[in-house]
Amino acid sequence: MAIFRFRLQSYLKVKEKLEDTKKQEYGLALTALERERHRLSALFEARERCVLDLKAARLDRVDVAAVRANDIYLKALKLRIQRQKAELEKAEERAESKRLELVEATKEHQKLQKLKENDYENYLHGEKLAEQKSVDELISYKYGKR
Repeated sequence: MAIFRFRLQSYLKVKEKLEDTKKQEYGLALTALERERHRLSALFEARERCVLDLKAARLDRVDVAAVRANDIYLKALKLRIQRQKAELEKAEERAESKRLELVEATKEHQKLQKLKENDYENYLHGEKLAEQKSVDELISYKYGKR
C-alpha cells in the first residue's frame, strides 16, 4: 500500500498558520475593545459621582468655587466621554475587521481541509480497486493453473 501524500500539504500548513495568526489578532482586538469599554464605563461612573457630589454640595451650602470646579470637571468629562466613545467605535471597527479576516482565513483553511479529505477518500478508493484487481488476478491465475 502506497503512502498518502496530499499535494497541497505545504499550502494547507501555511493556511493553518495564517488562521492561527488571525485568531490571535482577533483575540487582541477583542481585548482592546473590552479595555476601551471599561474606560468608557469608568468615565460614566466618574461623571455620576461628580453629579452626585454637585447635588450634595448644593444641598449643604453653596460654595461657588466648588460648583464652578465641578462644572469645569463635568465639561472635561463630557469631552473625554465623547473622545472615548470615538475610540470605542474605532476598537469595534478593528475587532469586526479582524473577525472578518478570521472568518475568511477559516473558510480558506476549511476548503483545503475538505479537499484533502476528498483526495484521501479517492486515494482509499484507488487502493481498494488496486487490491481488488490484485486479488482477481491471483484468483484467475490459480484458476487457470487447474
